[in-house]
Amino acid sequence: MGKTLSRKTINGHDYYYLVWREEGKLRTEYLGGEDSSKFRNYLLGMAGEERDEMFKRARRECFEAGTSVVFAEENSIVREYRNGHREKVERRGI
Repeated sequence: MGKTLSRKTINGHDYYYLVWREEGKLRTEYLGGEDSSKFRNYLLGMAGEERDEMFKRARRECFEAGTSVVFAEENSIVREYRNGHREKVERRGI
């Protein structure tokens, strides 16, 4: 089962924890306050996973519709086709 982000307010300050069940027991992991690097890294990781899932879904939908996918990769624009072929897209005017 997934983990849930929990917020506790103590003396007017917010603190964040991850909460999940493991082997029938409730487990928690302290992430710190909003300015803690552990909390920020958790949020960045979540955003990255969501972005990856959205891209995978869009890619699948494009391929099912018979179109190619265009995306940015390492400072280039790449077009990918259903058969796996990739090509860099040339910039032609702005």
